Amino acid sequence: MSDLSWLNPTPHAIAVYASRPLSPVITQHSLPSGRYTLLGPDFHRLDRTSLRLAHLFYHPLNIYRKRVIKQADVVLAMFLLGDAFSIETKKRNFEFYDPMTTGDSSLSSCVEAIIAAQVGDMDKAIRYGMAALLMDLADVGGNVKDGCHIASMGGTWMMLTYGFGGMRDDDGTLSFWPRRAPDDNAKLRFPLIYRGQLLEVEIGLDKVEYTLREGERLVIRHEMQEVVLTRDSPLAVRPVSSR
Repeated sequence: MSDLSWLNPTPHAIAVYASRPLSPVITQHSLPSGRYTLLGPDFHRLDRTSLRLAHLFYHPLNIYRKRVIKQADVVLAMFLLGDAFSIETKKRNFEFYDPMTTGDSSLSSCVEAIIAAQVGDMDKAIRYGMAALLMDLADVGGNVKDGCHIASMGGTWMMLTYGFGGMRDDDGTLSFWPRRAPDDNAKLRFPLIYRGQLLEVEIGLDKVEYTLREGERLVIRHEMQEVVLTRDSPLAVRPVSSR
C-alpha cells in the first residue's frame, strides 16, 4: 500500500462552487482561492485502489478536507443536465474531477463511463464501464455477500445506452450520438420502448442501424439529423461519427 501519512488534519473543507448564483455552468476555473486544501505530489501518484484503502485508515472528515472526493457528483450533474453544458465544459470538468475521485462508490463508475464516452475518452469509458459491469460479477467491493448493487446494475445499462449508444432525451426528442464499438468484430445492440413503440439500435464499427420493431411511426435524431421510422419503412442506417 502507498504511504498515506500525508493525510493530516486541516481546518479547511472541500466546497463545491459555482461561478454565479443559479448558473448551470460549473468549471474548474470557477474554484475560488483558499477554499481547497491542496495535496502534495504524493496524491497524484496514488491509484484508485490506494485511495480506496485510505478510507479504511482515516476518518472521512479528515480525508474530505483534502482534494479527494468519494463519488462523481459534478460529473453526475453534467449527465442529468446534459444540455446545460457544452462538450468543452464537460471535458474540462471531467479531466479536473476524475483524478481526485476515489471511485469507492458503486454509483460512480457508470456515470464516469457515460461522460468519458461523451467527451471522447473511450479508454476511460471502457475501463469505468467494465468496473460497473463487474461490480457484483467480480465482487469488486468485496461485499456482494451482503447483497447486489442494484443501482450499479441499472447504471451498467445506462453506460451502454447513454454512453456508447449516445442516447439523449434532453428536449423531448429521442436522439443518439453513438460511439463505434471498441473492437473490430464487436457490436452493441439494445432494444428500448419509447412512447409505446419498440426501437432496436445496433452499433457496429462504422454504422448504426435503427429499426422500429413495433409501432406505427417514430421520429428520432441521429446526431443532428432527423430520422423517421414507420411500419412501412422501419429501418434507417447511418454512419458512426468519429466525434
